[in-house]
Amino acid sequence: MPKSKLARVSIAELKAELQKRRRPLPRLRREHARTLKKLQSLDESIAALEDLATAVKVCRKKTTKRKKVAKKAVRKVSKKRRAAKKAIGKRKAGRKRRGGKRISLTASLANALKAKSPLSVAEATQAVLKRGYRSKSKIFRTIVCQTLSKDKQFKSVKRGVYALK
Repeated sequence: MPKSKLARVSIAELKAELQKRRRPLPRLRREHARTLKKLQSLDESIAALEDLATAVKVCRKKTTKRKKVAKKAVRKVSKKRRAAKKAIGKRKAGRKRRGGKRISLTASLANALKAKSPLSVAEATQAVLKRGYRSKSKIFRTIVCQTLSKDKQFKSVKRGVYALK
């Protein structure tokens, strides 16, 4: 019977392979904890909405006593929502922040082209970033190219090279 391939591997190599596979474990545990927090806040939001649905059903009844109960339930729901939002953090749900840009990309490009004109797209991208414009975009060069080609204050001198009008 032939020996398995595993029998040919040394113990040091096996230890190294185990260590290599354990490296991402702390990162995965942190990610797991973050995901659990998000899941918990979603569960709280769902529970709050279910309470609200119950309150609305009760409100449809004509009696005043049930209306008072429903109003209490609605107040409870709003408290739960506020608590859930606090648990999520200061970030508003469903709204992205701009990242604190003080000057628009168009204005920043215009300033760069005033200093030195004409510029290629790559040069304009570098000039804008050197002047302090911040972007997390992976395709920032493409965005600069689109801005230069579509905005009316820039003109194309030749292919890929732009100047101010």
